[in-house]
Amino acid sequence: MNDKLKYIFLTFLVCVLCLTSCSSDSDSQAPDAGPLAELKFDLQGISRASVTNNDNFKLQSFKVFGDMKSSSSSGNIVVFNGDEVKYNSSTNGWEYSNTQYWFPNYEYSFVAVHPATLLSTPQYSDSRLSFTYTLPSDNNNATDILIATHRRECGNYQQGTTEPVRFKFSHILSLINIALSLDDSSMGEDELLQFHKLEFSGVNDKATFNIASASLQTNRQTDDSVVEMTSQESENKLTVGFDTPVIVTNHGNTVSFFDDSDALIMLPQTFAATSNAQLVLTYTVNDDTTERQVTIPLRDMKWESGKSYAYKITLTIDKMELEVETTITDWEVLNGEDVDAH
Repeated sequence: MNDKLKYIFLTFLVCVLCLTSCSSDSDSQAPDAGPLAELKFDLQGISRASVTNNDNFKLQSFKVFGDMKSSSSSGNIVVFNGDEVKYNSSTNGWEYSNTQYWFPNYEYSFVAVHPATLLSTPQYSDSRLSFTYTLPSDNNNATDILIATHRRECGNYQQGTTEPVRFKFSHILSLINIALSLDDSSMGEDELLQFHKLEFSGVNDKATFNIASASLQTNRQTDDSVVEMTSQESENKLTVGFDTPVIVTNHGNTVSFFDDSDALIMLPQTFAATSNAQLVLTYTVNDDTTERQVTIPLRDMKWESGKSYAYKITLTIDKMELEVETTITDWEVLNGEDVDAH
């Protein structure tokens, strides 16, 4: 074989070996899906702003956790682990660092939490986020926790053709408001009660939340969430004092103790029939400075996640009778177009 033929043969052999080596390396890495689609986030709708003294609340960021799993593998690959997603007003979009992409034939699961600064030691494993939250003794500083989940079976997404993950945030705590009216035949029409503080005793103020996206059923994606609470701690007190007393006039209108912007945020919980938990209201009559109290047992009551409870209490002093009417509603949800995220 002459030198020219040797050179051509060796060149061909090197090319074959190079192609074989590249193919082998690729098989040990992420699957080659061609031009992958970028993984993006958006909002489908969002719950009302944080209700604790924050009329100008604007959702500007949240933390996201997420993983991906192939049907042919046994483990989950963590894609996001508390990454912060921020709103960019100049692009009118939600952005994060370290861009991720959709890989075909993988199932993705996500958990998002707001506010982004809430979590100090979260644990994320097997598509489930766990964190502990403790209510502050001053309920004005309580945090309105919003969560959203999403699970999706990824098809053969190509660049620019896939839909973003549109999170639909919802509340996981309970909202409590109290309204009171006075109906007492022994008091004059112009007499009144002045309420100076209220106190919850025997209520849970600390719990661990476990949050995951629901399993896929017939659809290829779902926004349903699975929220569990464990390790609850109780027998604690929460006191709310009023700088300006709440005045309730005899035979007058029902008076709400809180505006929507500062209603009480509490942990979801169930009070057994034997529970000693109670609500204590401290008041004075007319201009008398002697403090008196009325006690309302909480036994057999229940506060569910994402629910708003309005307790309308009718009080009769001379007989010390109480009539409690409870209204339960979903904690208000706004449409996406009403969200001011700037």
